[in-house]
Amino acid sequence: MEQDVEEASSSEEVTLRDHCIILRPLGKGSTLRIELNIITVLGHKNIFKLSHIVRTKEHIYMVKEHAAGGYLVSHTEKVGCLQEEQAHHIFTQMAYAVNYCQENSVAHRDIKAGSILMDGKGNGTV
Repeated sequence: MEQDVEEASSSEEVTLRDHCIILRPLGKGSTLRIELNIITVLGHKNIFKLSHIVRTKEHIYMVKEHAAGGYLVSHTEKVGCLQEEQAHHIFTQMAYAVNYCQENSVAHRDIKAGSILMDGKGNGTV
């Protein structure tokens, strides 16, 4: 299953940059295609959903589902350490997500507080 890629003009790219958070630059060439294909195929409640892909002259953007809670690392910087129950909840979700990836022959390779996105209810996605 391959995600449709939208073509965007320069003015649409400016709008995209003004209204979205740029999380990280993507790879190039075949590495990028592999990553995008993996993301579009995986379907687990603790793996973020890819809304769509936008290609401009200079960049390719992955538009993800909204994560109202932001990154886990930012959350802990604001509020301090997590309570044990909350940490256990997030850890369990990440274990399920990693297990799902491994069952589908995918290795995540970058699980850390800075790559876990939180929804508004305290659930984590990678």
